[in-house]
Amino acid sequence: MKSSTFSSDFIQIGPNLTKAIIKIPTDLVKKFYKHAARNHMNKINTSGFSRGTIPIEYIEQNFKQNILNHLKEFFLKYFVVSFLYRELRAKKIVTAGEPRLTNSFAYPEKEAEYHFEISTIQFPLAKEWKYISFRAPKRKGYKGIDKQAADFLKEEKDKEDSISNRDVQVGDWVSFAITLVDSELKPVFENLKETYWLKIGNEETAISFQEVFLNRKLGEKFYSNHICFQDFFNTEQETHCNFLIEIISILHQGFFSVEKFKDHFKIKTNKKTHQKMVEVFSFKDDLSLRRSIIDGTFNTLFHSYHIEAPSSCVLRQQQIILDNLQYNPDYAVYKSESGFQDHVKKLAERQVKEAAFMELLAYYEELQIEDVDVENYLNLTQRLRTKDFIHFSHPAIHANQDEYPILTEPLKQVCLREKALNHAIFHLTKE
Repeated sequence: MKSSTFSSDFIQIGPNLTKAIIKIPTDLVKKFYKHAARNHMNKINTSGFSRGTIPIEYIEQNFKQNILNHLKEFFLKYFVVSFLYRELRAKKIVTAGEPRLTNSFAYPEKEAEYHFEISTIQFPLAKEWKYISFRAPKRKGYKGIDKQAADFLKEEKDKEDSISNRDVQVGDWVSFAITLVDSELKPVFENLKETYWLKIGNEETAISFQEVFLNRKLGEKFYSNHICFQDFFNTEQETHCNFLIEIISILHQGFFSVEKFKDHFKIKTNKKTHQKMVEVFSFKDDLSLRRSIIDGTFNTLFHSYHIEAPSSCVLRQQQIILDNLQYNPDYAVYKSESGFQDHVKKLAERQVKEAAFMELLAYYEELQIEDVDVENYLNLTQRLRTKDFIHFSHPAIHANQDEYPILTEPLKQVCLREKALNHAIFHLTKE
């Protein structure tokens, strides 16, 4: 999606707090307002008029607030959030937690504005970080571990070779572009579309998206006004929007892609691939080698770089942790233990610091994030074993929420942190 038509302002309002203002130009607001008004004209019944004959002026006057509320929610999911994340990366703003929408404004003949609060962290980082002494934990020497890793890689490669149907199936990840079109199936906004990722779930809540995507082919384009898209883009009122959908990529649940795994970790040889896979098969005290390496990496970096996590960010992260724990069947047991709240606070503080440090490292090292990085990252979610390679999880993936599309740009931010972590591990463990 081109972003030249939008604008952003970032205003520091505190030591660790920035206000972001995203503006959508008047011409886009007017186009959507007219489009939504025409949709209302053809869909509602009003005394004195037959369906489809209500004057557009009557709609604009009497349904103004409904249309503006629809506009604000639609723009947020279609333009604004993605543009905000691209701007954060372009301006190399290190965030502590996700941006928070505080207000939005829209009028029929003016720019639309969205105001966000963003918690930020700044601290110095020098090139010497690559030379910090770090002794990486070693794998277990059991030969059975090598066999397990080798069997896993062979089994997944055999599955990939045997699959003939590459259309969308239940369990697949699908990347798709969506374009708002009018009643004549012409784009409402020229050259403006948004991209999402969606995992096709097998629960009852996923049926609507199954109806849209199952058996679709890579590169296929089709039009849809399915209720799942209406509900996604507007949660407050009934809408009747038409969309052009294009299937951009499919990650099949039927196999774990070894080639994407190699690309994710920049591995060239089968020997190195095997060694990397061993990291999630070798365990000590119920902790995989991969997790031990990650913990050791952060402990080493935090020993050299002292970071203060803003208390407000820690409190928000504590609540996120508690919300996730409530779905754990052992939550009541954890909560009853002495020191539970203190443990949650320390975990929240560490998570905030880890995410911020990796964003800073990514910007310092000029790391770039591409669509292929997202594919490689999501490939790791296809198997329970390989999920252990992931440290930074998107909230929807962490909560196993398959039924709703995930915007690509916020997902890229998570992948950027993950890419920076792998970059750090590579340099700190390089012999």
